[in-house]
Amino acid sequence: MIRICRLALVLTMMYASQLAFLNSLAWTQTSRASDPIRLKAEFKLYPGKKTGMLILHAKMPDENYIYSLTQKKIPPPTKLIVEKNEKFKVTGKFKPDKKPTVIEKDEIFNNRIEKHYKTVVFSAPIQLADDADADSLEITVTMNGQVCNEQNCTMIRAKKAVAKFGGTLKKKPNTTKSN
Repeated sequence: MIRICRLALVLTMMYASQLAFLNSLAWTQTSRASDPIRLKAEFKLYPGKKTGMLILHAKMPDENYIYSLTQKKIPPPTKLIVEKNEKFKVTGKFKPDKKPTVIEKDEIFNNRIEKHYKTVVFSAPIQLADDADADSLEITVTMNGQVCNEQNCTMIRAKKAVAKFGGTLKKKPNTTKSN
């Protein structure tokens, strides 16, 4: 019985210390005055085609990062959501322009972490409807996730960027490069 009580006490103390640590990360809500990430979106089409790429540029201060779209477990991945519209459809997944920095076993989360620092460009293939006018079409992309540095993380909730037609593509973007 004493062993069970000691075990329960140890587990309670471990849980409390983890909870205190997570609270110390100083999560904050994004405000316009101190926005830790800037988004810019556009879409481009292949010459003479109704197909192309939806492109989202995410820019942060040098020491900041976001988690990848493919981050597993904890912390949660960055999510990109495209608003539905009958004038176009997204025909594939968003992919980054470069591979994330990978930490195989993070000291805090005790699992693999994938981070994008400074600037990352995500792109996804799109198909416009036959009657869509590229010059007047607007595509809204919403980001959810967090921007972090070594001291804290800032939640990014429903941060929107509106993509407008940005011209034609010369070649297929999205060839993922190493850092």
